[in-house]
Amino acid sequence: MFSKEVSLELFRRVCLCRNFELNVKKAFDSNLMPKIPVYLSLGQESATAAISIAFECEKKFGQHRCHDLYLCYGASPEKLRDELLGLATGCAGGMGGSASIHAPEIGMIGHDGHMGTQVKIGTHYALGSRNKTLITFGDASAEEGYVLGAQGEAATHKAPALFVCMDNNLSIK
Repeated sequence: MFSKEVSLELFRRVCLCRNFELNVKKAFDSNLMPKIPVYLSLGQESATAAISIAFECEKKFGQHRCHDLYLCYGASPEKLRDELLGLATGCAGGMGGSASIHAPEIGMIGHDGHMGTQVKIGTHYALGSRNKTLITFGDASAEEGYVLGAQGEAATHKAPALFVCMDNNLSIK
């Protein structure tokens, strides 16, 4: 059982993510955003909020649906908003959009846009640094050979990594 403080913080993070994503969807549907792909993390915010409370780590390697990861670990909602609007004040200078957000201040490494590559990169970071590392990926990435190979390598060499597969069927774009 969680303490009252932890429960409230968990609820706060879930609400932050849900409200942010609903507002992004509303802005996108109203043509208030550039016409670029937007990868929402709707439906998975409670899992990410719980992970962010339970798993402190040096680096986070997220997939393209990682607004929730970015927000739950404490990065700036304003910088994420600006990134989605293509502004230079965005977390990737307005150049990465939804697929490549990153936040050095929380140790989040931006995704390169290729499905599942963050798993291999994150695994090698964990093996090389021996620092606790969070690696999230979508269910479609789980089918990629290099994802399975990276997980096997992590297990063989006891990488200090937590792998989390998100069900992107609950997400929308």
